[in-house]
Amino acid sequence: MIKLTYWGDIDADGFFILNEVRKYAPAITSFMMDRAVLELYQSPMVMENHTLALKELTLLTEQEYELYKSLNTGLFSGNRLEQEKIPLQYVQTQLRQWICETQ
Repeated sequence: MIKLTYWGDIDADGFFILNEVRKYAPAITSFMMDRAVLELYQSPMVMENHTLALKELTLLTEQEYELYKSLNTGLFSGNRLEQEKIPLQYVQTQLRQWICETQ
């Protein structure tokens, strides 16, 4: 069985895209798109140059949707954590762990 994962920026758009992808691949999981990563690398967050209206993204998990709301109207409102701002060493460690867990 092939396991799919999605890794996008931790922002409203990233979660919107994840929700859209799940329409075609319902079993896809998110990778490094959680509150722990966001809080660990909060300092390099940047302001969004646009805002999206809060949408009901029904295909997100409860944790994903809570973070999406926090990025849209809550604690992290108007901010995003871009993938390239996360240190490569951390990404490599997380990828190795994900590979081991999916084998």
